[in-house]
Amino acid sequence: MIISNQTCFVDTNVIVYAADTDSPFYVDCRQLIKQGIKCEVSLCVSPQVLFEFLAVITSPKRVVKPLKLDKAINEINKYLGYKNIKKIYPKNDIIKKTLELCKKYNIKGQEIFDVQIIATMLSNDVTKIYTYDKNHFERFKEKE
Repeated sequence: MIISNQTCFVDTNVIVYAADTDSPFYVDCRQLIKQGIKCEVSLCVSPQVLFEFLAVITSPKRVVKPLKLDKAINEINKYLGYKNIKKIYPKNDIIKKTLELCKKYNIKGQEIFDVQIIATMLSNDVTKIYTYDKNHFERFKEKE
C-alpha cells in the first residue's frame, strides 16, 4: 500500500482485512486504519462499503471466521465514531453519475457496485482509493 497525503477512499476489502485477524493483509490494513484515526493520513468511507463490510464479515462463505452480527455492527459503529475518518455520502446526482459511468465503461452485472463507489467518490472530490481489488478500479480514468 502506498500512503497518500490526499483524502483516500477505503474500499470494503481493506475494512474487512482490518477486522479479520486471519487475513494475510490484517497488519497492513489495521495500520492504515490506525493512521487514519490518528489523522496521519486522510481516509474516508461511505455507507455502501460499511454495508458491504457487514455482508462479507458475517458470511462463512467469504471469511474463515465470520463475525457475529452484533460484533460486526459494533465495528461499523466504531467507523461512524472515528472523527478523523470522513464519511462521504452519495449526492443527488448519484444515479445519473453512476449510469453515465456504466455507459462510458460498458459496465454490467455486479460491477455496478464498484461504479457506484467511483461515482460517490467523484461526487465528493475524492480520486484515490485504497483497495486490494485494483483490477476492479483500474479502468476508471476519473480516479488515480
